[in-house]
Amino acid sequence: MRDIIFLFGAGASYGAGGVLPERPPLGYQLYPILERMYPGTWGGLPKNIKEVFYEGANFELGMKLVYEQFGSGIPILMRDMAIYFIQFRPYNKTTLYCRLIQDLQKIGLINRCLFSTLNYECVLEYSLIEHGFSISYFDDDNSLTIPVWKLHGSCNMFAHNIQLSQQVAYSTGVVFEAGVQAFLDPNIVIQHCLAETGLAPVMCL
Repeated sequence: MRDIIFLFGAGASYGAGGVLPERPPLGYQLYPILERMYPGTWGGLPKNIKEVFYEGANFELGMKLVYEQFGSGIPILMRDMAIYFIQFRPYNKTTLYCRLIQDLQKIGLINRCLFSTLNYECVLEYSLIEHGFSISYFDDDNSLTIPVWKLHGSCNMFAHNIQLSQQVAYSTGVVFEAGVQAFLDPNIVIQHCLAETGLAPVMCL
């Protein structure tokens, strides 16, 4: 019975400590990092869109303009962002997620918990795995796994049973219907983004 629910909002992983290679950024910090790391995609956005990302420090508003004015660029931008976010991992069981998991184990409540998060990275999941738990992203009613619901999607989630070559472009308003699959191996996520799909990952804009 999962009668204890945790919801981790934006900033939970930023403040969790013990994350490599650095603390995940908050929303207003994200665009300058993406621009620097991916100059050919995020760095190549039109000047008027860059100004919104910088002047308003509002990532959501910037993405709204990208969607409206540069919709065909969304898939590659989101794949790059997935590659960026999959790098974050807990270090040596030192995150506050790990402390919470340890405390829940000690008092015998961990198997009553459902974890949910708005964050794209997988620090929470890797913290659970680091403590020997298997996780389930989808409601499979398996008492042997810990459910983790990624309410805004995740950098490691992709469409399942649908293929789209990276040579194919699609624009705003195109809808795909498919299942969702998740990879917990960062190398598989990177390979999938770089070579195996033309689709964006399952992440909110």
